[in-house]
Amino acid sequence: MTDAGGYEAALVEALTRLFEGLPLPGVAIESIRIDGTGAEARVLILFRHAHRPGDRLGFRFAAWDESETVRDPGRWVPVIWANLDEAINESGCGRDVSASPDGVIWLKPWHS
Repeated sequence: MTDAGGYEAALVEALTRLFEGLPLPGVAIESIRIDGTGAEARVLILFRHAHRPGDRLGFRFAAWDESETVRDPGRWVPVIWANLDEAINESGCGRDVSASPDGVIWLKPWHS
């Protein structure tokens, strides 16, 4: 798939299906969207977590795998899911992260 808009729409749809079929424990997804376009595009996932009642959390992750020549959302979605799971677990659900001015506690990919 080479059309950026088509890929990004398919990515959001595939992520939504994955979180419905394989939810992360304690996580309630509020929204999934793409911010930016092309190589700069990021998936933004806003969610709530049972360990942080009342807090709104967020996660940003690359929408594109730059190492791949073929863009396939089906191959990238599990990577995003696993990185969100790791960011939640390794950060203690963002326990040491302050909310941004928009009120969201943004978790970073653990490897960054």
